[in-house]
Amino acid sequence: MALEVRAAPWLDAPSITYRLAYDEPLKRRQYAESRWASQPASLLAQYLLQKAGLVAANGGAVTSCVTRLSLHEFSQLFETPQISHAIVQGKVDVVDGKRRIVASQHLRVQTPAASANASGGVSALVAASGELATQLRDWLDRLEADGVLKNCGG
Repeated sequence: MALEVRAAPWLDAPSITYRLAYDEPLKRRQYAESRWASQPASLLAQYLLQKAGLVAANGGAVTSCVTRLSLHEFSQLFETPQISHAIVQGKVDVVDGKRRIVASQHLRVQTPAASANASGGVSALVAASGELATQLRDWLDRLEADGVLKNCGG
């Protein structure tokens, strides 16, 4: 099955972001000296392609359905100045060849960070992305077993 990852506008930059739950929890902040190699959605798409056994939606695969992940959150959240965790969250739709949603699921993964800095956040986000890949693959396997994906051609 093909995969397409879309991101919320605030994730359309290579900044490593965090939020402080104890001080303006909705305000996104950026680590000044740390950046991703690319936008989080692009990196997550590459990771999911490897870990979940999917193909890129523009990769020329013959399939009538696309797994579309709308990424809403990809950041580190500090509960206190010393305790934080990564959050990866989004909505996944399986869209058929006629652009109809045949299945939909909200996914949210939270993983503790080993340290209260960018390095700890990145490690936790990678671990959370791995768990997201597992949840996505398990969900797609259940849909396949239930016959929901019978018209998806792969």
